[in-house]
Amino acid sequence: MQLANPCCVLRNCMAQQVIDSAETDDFSIIHLLQSVLSKPFEKQTVAELMGYSGRLPLWSKTITVSCSSQDLYKYFVAGSMVM
Repeated sequence: MQLANPCCVLRNCMAQQVIDSAETDDFSIIHLLQSVLSKPFEKQTVAELMGYSGRLPLWSKTITVSCSSQDLYKYFVAGSMVM
């Protein structure tokens, strides 16, 4: 069962941390996250230390994700690569 279930998957709170740090020109977290997500089936100490393999933080419940449905329509349905 452990071979079929990843230890770490990308979650909105992880992506939000990357966005927040990138807005201050700190790209270290994205490199760390890329490293962790490149081996999702391996138990990684760094993932545990960053909180990526545990419960979601309470602040993550306030994250709202949205995107332009018109752009998604153009990209996925109409086949247009222009966004």
